[in-house]
Amino acid sequence: MSFIESIKTCFGKYAVFSGRARRSEYWWFVLFQVVMGFIPILGLLVTLVTLIPNIAVTTRRLHDVDRSGWWQVAPAGMMVLTGVMASINANILAGAAGLAGVVLMIVLIVWLAQEGTSFPNRFGPDPLQEGAPDAASDADVIPDIQASNVPRVKRKD
Repeated sequence: MSFIESIKTCFGKYAVFSGRARRSEYWWFVLFQVVMGFIPILGLLVTLVTLIPNIAVTTRRLHDVDRSGWWQVAPAGMMVLTGVMASINANILAGAAGLAGVVLMIVLIVWLAQEGTSFPNRFGPDPLQEGAPDAASDADVIPDIQASNVPRVKRKD
């Protein structure tokens, strides 16, 4: 997927939180946000306009590596907890929560950078397969897939 295709796809799926997103779709869109953020006049506007598409494409990207989209909330939750602990002078707990938030952010970046599952998972078909249905238009057609890469072995009775 190219830079322009990624931007079109992310805005086309503005608030689509189902399905899966390729690495290229996610990272090109992140690059677009970073580049547009450097333009002083457009920085805040771009941040506001791309907030929902960013959450949506991150959710779909996490789905591609067979993770729940809710994982993107964990680092922010830890940072809020850090602030709460610091405000009540629980400095050791605040430090621990802050460290946990940093670790969760690193884990999240690793998940976002790794290759997606090469088979259908519980979030839909592999977006890299030829003829894979578009999750935005076929979300109600795609069954709940419970894929496993563990081979079945017949038991002898």
